[in-house]
Amino acid sequence: MTLPAARRAPARPWTGALLLGAACAGSPASKQPLPTAPPPPGQDLLEAAVHLDLDTLEGDGRFRVRPDPLTGEVGLATSGIELLSVTLDGAPQPPPAPGDDLRLRPASARDPVEIEAQWAFPERSLLTADGWMADARGGASLIWPHHCPRLFPCAPSPAEGARFALTAHSDHGVVLAPGELGAEAPAYQLGVARGDYTRLDLGQSDGGVEVFAWHLPARGAAARRGTGSLVAALSFLERTLGPYPYGSALHTVEVDWGRWSWGGIEHHPMVHVATFSFSDPEVQVHEAAHAWTGDHLRIACWEDLVLSEGTTTWLAARALAAADGTDLWPRYVDEFLVPLCADPELDTVTLPDQTCGQIDLTAHPLGGGAPYFKGACFFEEVGDLLGPARLEAAVGRFVRDRGGGAARMQDLIDHLADEATPAERPGLDAAVQDWLRAPRCPADAAARCRSGRR
Repeated sequence: MTLPAARRAPARPWTGALLLGAACAGSPASKQPLPTAPPPPGQDLLEAAVHLDLDTLEGDGRFRVRPDPLTGEVGLATSGIELLSVTLDGAPQPPPAPGDDLRLRPASARDPVEIEAQWAFPERSLLTADGWMADARGGASLIWPHHCPRLFPCAPSPAEGARFALTAHSDHGVVLAPGELGAEAPAYQLGVARGDYTRLDLGQSDGGVEVFAWHLPARGAAARRGTGSLVAALSFLERTLGPYPYGSALHTVEVDWGRWSWGGIEHHPMVHVATFSFSDPEVQVHEAAHAWTGDHLRIACWEDLVLSEGTTTWLAARALAAADGTDLWPRYVDEFLVPLCADPELDTVTLPDQTCGQIDLTAHPLGGGAPYFKGACFFEEVGDLLGPARLEAAVGRFVRDRGGGAARMQDLIDHLADEATPAERPGLDAAVQDWLRAPRCPADAAARCRSGRR
């Protein structure tokens, strides 16, 4: 995702999923990092079919849920909506009080159950950036990282993968909703937009995926500038990581989040990209790459954000270089890494994985640029060590093996260690320590990230 969204919080001027605001803190360095924490156990949201009426601000849906193995309950996060009716396996249930989550106890603590619900969702704004924002020039949703309960009943954990279908209706404008996503996805992947859209047909990737751009009025030239290399970049990602996970078409949708915002968010197969960034090929390719890293390969917890954002930032550079020869590394280093390293409120530990599921990404320094650019520099340095082609192949094997599930960044580090020779492993360990575990950038960060075989 990418986007520093609201004025209400310090901006995150980075690229990735959806960048909100971040406060700051540091984490102690550790030559020998503590063991990574296991993901917390919980229920499993298996399937969700959601329909939203954007005119009445009401929704309805069906949810198939496996009970929590610890409590025997089933439930969904609903604290930001008003549930109007609920059934559990066809039997009516009392809706929770406003502001509470839905919790039900089925007859069996082992078998999945079906919940049907109707609800009203609130109209939010660009200033809150946490739900349906009708003031986004026609309207758009924004639920990253954990704001899905303001739009529909959900399981907000990034590790939770469900088979989603999202449809929407409005009597005003063109409504762009994905329908069935085609593969398991985290809840934050769902998105809907409404506006006066024109569609550009961009062509077909080598893997047979049709690519489209949807732009707002008088924005055709900007759309063409931003998406000129998207089909070729998508073909590189298919060759490197495997088939596109979310169906036979990829759409990039222009969304006007306001003049203070930029970037995009990985709502595959209909990604959202801010008006300010719609002409930027890097943002377009970054969001395309998230189909594999962040969406199909989910992160176990927000502490592992670098597995989504650092990997994707590096992949965007590799994909654009393959597509049209663009070298993004001077931009990454000069515009993003150098200011980040100079700011003690942004230069933080990139991989604080001694906990899992214990941080609020909207109020934690990890929500800044460290996972994006220190993470990308980690991969660039490992590419110098192993060779770029070997690293691409290693990451591709990891994504193909683990796609459809959740992983920790340490899992990828272990995979890279297995791929490295004994002589290469000390260099890999140094890159892990200097870019991911240390509380501050390496002293020679710019030189180390700028140099290398590309």
